[in-house]
Amino acid sequence: MLTLVRFFWQLCLLRRGPQDLPASLPLLAWLALLNVLIGTTGTLSHFGGASRAFAASVLDTLIVAGLVYATLAFAGHRPRLVQVLTAVYGIGVLFGAAFLPVQLLAGNAEALGLLVLANLVALAWIHVALGHVLRHALELDLWAGIAIAIGYTVIGVIVVNTYLPPVVGSGG
Repeated sequence: MLTLVRFFWQLCLLRRGPQDLPASLPLLAWLALLNVLIGTTGTLSHFGGASRAFAASVLDTLIVAGLVYATLAFAGHRPRLVQVLTAVYGIGVLFGAAFLPVQLLAGNAEALGLLVLANLVALAWIHVALGHVLRHALELDLWAGIAIAIGYTVIGVIVVNTYLPPVVGSGG
């Protein structure tokens, strides 16, 4: 387990690529599940409870899978799907677990400025890490990978918030 954490940390530091991962469906499934559970926990107040947060997290996870599949299929790299999704979900789990305390403390007005800054830094870093994965998967420039990752985020936020709007006054 520690080896996987180290791998995903190296991936986030742009020192490894998704091609270094095994094409393992059980690992992909495990990381997708962890991604959903961490996403659910981090968005409980945003979506007004466990069932809506869980639904939003599942929807987001499926949207990412669909977008990655479509992108790889369009580029003619469908065989890379398992490794790329494993990398994407692994990055999500790593960042989600690291920033779960930040999300849970978001209601603390005294720490709000620092929390906003931490979230912005994490948001930028996760898009660079995801861009790095997409760069390798699609054989593109890093900036193109980052742009695609940002596009995925925009699409995911729009779709999730359209079908599961945040609870008014949730603060985040």
